[in-house]
Amino acid sequence: GIGCEYMLKHGLTADYCISTKPGYGIVWEEPGECWFRLKIMGELCYSGLRHIQPNRNPIVDAAAAVPMIEAWIADYTKRHTRGQISPQGTVGGIEAGWPFKPEFIPGICVMYVNIHTNSVVKPLQVRREFEALIDEIRDQVPGIDIRMDMLLAMAGSRTDPDSWIIRSVSGALEAVE
Repeated sequence: GIGCEYMLKHGLTADYCISTKPGYGIVWEEPGECWFRLKIMGELCYSGLRHIQPNRNPIVDAAAAVPMIEAWIADYTKRHTRGQISPQGTVGGIEAGWPFKPEFIPGICVMYVNIHTNSVVKPLQVRREFEALIDEIRDQVPGIDIRMDMLLAMAGSRTDPDSWIIRSVSGALEAVE
């Protein structure tokens, strides 16, 4: 499975795939996936000097952005649910500061966001929609310096449910039942 996943994420595709995922049923649509890295910039500062030194805590800015991103994902899911896919997403990781030196305000906070697509929405469309959200965050969080990179853009796929392969798998399932 790891080799197939690597192959598919690096440009090689197949005409059909029979995947034995957990669950009970036949799925002819597969979600795509987009990964984003958000860099929220701050100003490094020793907390004991924050009253006399310029500082901005990117963790605080990230904390303001997370609920906006999660709310947007819920709306994105409603707008893009189609066929067998209800595309989901989440803020899946945050890195900032030093656990062994919590007396410092870090200069950067990095967030990782995953957004699935349905079988027809292209990753570039997801990027544009997510960029619009980032612009909205900039408008609503005064002074935030947030930068976005797309780390993964993998399109979804769909096989016509009337195709020979779907009919064959359906027939095999019925025969076993």
